Amino acid sequence: MDISTLVPAAMALLAPFVAKGAEEFAKTAGKAAAEKAGALLSTLRERWSKDDEAKDALDKFEQKPERYRPVVEDILTEAVKTDPAFAQVLSQILGPVQQMAGGKYQIQIGEGQGIVIGDGAKVEQYFGVEPRPKHS
Repeated sequence: MDISTLVPAAMALLAPFVAKGAEEFAKTAGKAAAEKAGALLSTLRERWSKDDEAKDALDKFEQKPERYRPVVEDILTEAVKTDPAFAQVLSQILGPVQQMAGGKYQIQIGEGQGIVIGDGAKVEQYFGVEPRPKHS
C-alpha cells in the first residue's frame, strides 16, 4: 500500500472503531474489519508503548477520537515516513481491509451515454428528442 494512502486508511478504520467500540463497529463494518481495526490499534499501542507523547495521544484519541485524530494522524504519518518496516506492518494489516472496502460495483466505462448505476434506480432519459408529456 502506498504511504500516501496508508495513514488515511488507518485513520478511517480506527476512528469509527474507537468511537463506536469493537462490538458496535463489528455490527456495521463486519467482524473481519473489526478484527483488523483491533489488530491495528494493538500494533500502535505496542509500537508507541515507550513513546510518551504518542502513547498519550493514542489514549486521548480512544477517549475523544474527533479531537485527537489530527494528533494521532500526525504522529502516525511521521512514524510511517521514518520507518519503512513499520509502514510494511501497517500495509499487511490494512491490505485486506482495503480489498473488502473495494465497493459493490466494479465499473469501467470506455464510452457511454445515459449510464445509470445503482440499486433500484428509476431514471427517465431522453436523447435528442423532447420528452413526451406525462398523462396522469
